[in-house]
Amino acid sequence: MPITSRYPATVWAAAAVRMIATGGFSMTVPFLGVFFVEELELSPTAVGVYFAGIYLMGCLGLVWGGDLCDRIGRRPVLAIGLVGRGAGIVGLAWCAHVEAGFWAFVPFHALSALLGHFQRPAAQAIVADLTDGPRRAEALGLLRAATNLGWAAGPVAGGFVAQRSYPLLFVITAALLVAAGLVSALTVREPSSARPVSPRWRDGLKLLRRPRYRRHCVASLIVGIAMGQLVVTLPLYAVTMLGETKSVVGWLFVVNGGLVFLFQVPISAVTGRRRAVHVLAAGSILYAVSYGFAGVLPSFAWLMGCVALVTLAEMIVSPTQVWLASSLLPEDRRGLGLGLFAMILALGESAGPLLGGLALDGWADHPAIAWMLLGALGIPAAMLYLGIERDPPSATPSDDAHPQAEVDAAMGLADEVEDEQLAIARDRGGAPAGIDHPPAEEADPGGDRGAVGPPA
Repeated sequence: MPITSRYPATVWAAAAVRMIATGGFSMTVPFLGVFFVEELELSPTAVGVYFAGIYLMGCLGLVWGGDLCDRIGRRPVLAIGLVGRGAGIVGLAWCAHVEAGFWAFVPFHALSALLGHFQRPAAQAIVADLTDGPRRAEALGLLRAATNLGWAAGPVAGGFVAQRSYPLLFVITAALLVAAGLVSALTVREPSSARPVSPRWRDGLKLLRRPRYRRHCVASLIVGIAMGQLVVTLPLYAVTMLGETKSVVGWLFVVNGGLVFLFQVPISAVTGRRRAVHVLAAGSILYAVSYGFAGVLPSFAWLMGCVALVTLAEMIVSPTQVWLASSLLPEDRRGLGLGLFAMILALGESAGPLLGGLALDGWADHPAIAWMLLGALGIPAAMLYLGIERDPPSATPSDDAHPQAEVDAAMGLADEVEDEQLAIARDRGGAPAGIDHPPAEEADPGGDRGAVGPPA
């Protein structure tokens, strides 16, 4: 089957929108801190505190955007995220052009962070609505590969433009976001399975009372701390302890982005045919190994090899996390649940550099110990993932609104169910019923089906 026909057209459209949007935004975001220091004369500490506040606005946007996906639909929320972020960037361009003071930038940047984060849960919910089983894992891998391609290309172009004009950089970013909005309006269609509801904010707390979803969130929070070491702690280690230059350290991200672009979709096709909890446990152990060995040899080539292993763990874990989360959620609250999950994962990623910095400071004379401690985070995460199958299906049976076939596919239990039904049918001398894996919308949605199939 040609790859273009493996997924619905709207899945490809959502991936294209995310690639354009992240490509445009990543032109600006690496240089905003530099702009505040060079042009507005802020201290690095002040910039760090400021970006922490902006980050919190983004976390709020993830949950709010996910909630709106269930209220008004995925497609309009995706459009709001694109237009909102573009409007905020236009404000930044105006402030830079008139050489406004720091506080003039704050509301526009906050608006961009808040509304811009609507995109992630909207795009993920669209893909989850239009795919099921192993195909969903592949499609989420495609979405992530497209996003990473944008992140890889944007900073290169952004650095070239930033050397000439910051206002021009902001204008080009805003133009690309508007272009992504036009692509979204013309090509993205609202999934027919997405039915708007009238939920309340406390529905998020109800979702966290679901034992399997809650355990998945806690395990992913821990893994997020490990994920957060790549962007800040590893480059810091390479520069301050290995003596490498900033230009050389940039190759760490070239390796990471290139591997994701080349191999994410094929790897997702393989992991999508395995039990999600086993895949996530294996990926967590790989994080433990790759970070645990990062400080064994004081060599940049060795560190580059560890980054390659970290990237492999990333490609195994990231799409599977979203795949499992989407299958643990009732369909009518999938948007809110994915937004809440993304926020929890982001909290872990933000805590990663802090804990990494503390570890490197505390074990400055023995960085190998620091990296082993950071890598050890993968072990409790793996144990939590493996424990998901032992949790009861749901604390609130009436909240389960998704079909069992989809759940079984996500957890790799469908084949076991079929084998069991065949054995019963042979014993009774009759034909087994209901083992042809009906599509999600035709499966029985009733009862306390849980999120990972029959309890082990």
